Amino acid sequence: MISKYRKSLTTARPTKKFGFKMVRRRVVAKAINRQSKYKKLFWLPGKNIRKKNGLYRTSRASRPASSRDYFLKKRLFVFKIAQIILIIIILIGIGLYSLIFSKIFRIKDIQFSKINNYDLISEAEFKNTIYSLMQEKKLFILPCNNLFLFDASRLTEILKNDSRIEFFTFNKQWPDKLKITISESEPAALLIILGGDKNQYLNLNGRVFSLENSGSITAIPSFYDQSPININNSDYIGWLQKLITFIKHDTLREIGINTVKITEEKGIFTADILTKENWHILVNSGADMDQQLSNLLLILKDKIKGDRQNLDHIELRFAPKIFYEMRRSS
Repeated sequence: MISKYRKSLTTARPTKKFGFKMVRRRVVAKAINRQSKYKKLFWLPGKNIRKKNGLYRTSRASRPASSRDYFLKKRLFVFKIAQIILIIIILIGIGLYSLIFSKIFRIKDIQFSKINNYDLISEAEFKNTIYSLMQEKKLFILPCNNLFLFDASRLTEILKNDSRIEFFTFNKQWPDKLKITISESEPAALLIILGGDKNQYLNLNGRVFSLENSGSITAIPSFYDQSPININNSDYIGWLQKLITFIKHDTLREIGINTVKITEEKGIFTADILTKENWHILVNSGADMDQQLSNLLLILKDKIKGDRQNLDHIELRFAPKIFYEMRRSS
C-alpha cells in the first residue's frame, strides 16, 4: 500500500489542473493518516499538509534564508532610492526659495534714460509705473520685485500703448538692476477737440496723447477737430498720420503752418490748412494724399512761383485737377 502511493508520487507529472492536484494531495494525506510511521517517507519537500473544512490543503514552507536576504536587500535599495529622491526635492525647494525670496535678486536699482527728449515723460512718473508692477504678486504669493519674476511682458505692453514713446529698450542686469531706455515721440501738432475739456497732442504717427505740463512744447500747428469721429477710430488715425506727413514736408515747413481745421461728412475727412503766409490749402481723405502733395508742389513751382502774398487758397480735393485763387486787389 505504501509503495503504491510512493510510486504514484514519484511518477506523476506536475500539472496546473485543479482536479489532479487535489487528488494527489488527498492520496498523500490518506497515506500519511493510515501509516503514521511512514510519515517522513511521504513528506513532500517544501510542503505542509493541513486539514481545513474536511479537506487537506498544502501551505508553503518558510522562505529560505537566502531568499529572505534577497528581498531584504531589495527593500533597502528601494528605501535608499526614495531617500535620494526626497533629498533632491528638498534641495530644489531650498534653491527655488533662495532665488525667489532672497534679497540678492530683489530689484534695487532702476536706470532710466532718454534718447529723444521732449519732456513728455518724467523720470518720477516712469519709476512709479515700475514700482506699481513690483508691488504685484504672481500666484498670490510670489513677489514681482524679484528680478526673476518681474513681469517684463506687462511693462512692454504698457510702453507700447503709450503714444508718447516712439520706441524703447528694456534689459535686466543681474543680480538686481533694470535698465530702460526710451525715445519720446516728437509732438507734431496740438489737437483741440470740439467740446473737449483739455488739449491733446498728436505724434508723427497720428496717435493722440495727453500732457500735464506742456510748457516746453512750442511752435507746432494747432489741429481743430470739428468732426464727430472718435479719436481712436482707425481710419481717422490713419488719415491724421497722412495729414501730418503732408504738413511736415520741407516746402511746407519753410512756409509754416498755423492751424488745421478738420471736418467730416459722409465718411470723408476734410482739412482746411492755414499757412503763416495767410493763405489756405484744402485737402481731403477722398483723394490720394501723395497725389495732392505733388499737385501742391507743382502749382507752387510753376504757377504761383514767388507771388504767394496775393494767394488766397489752393484747392486740391479734386485731384488730379488743381484749382487756385488769387486775392483781388482793393
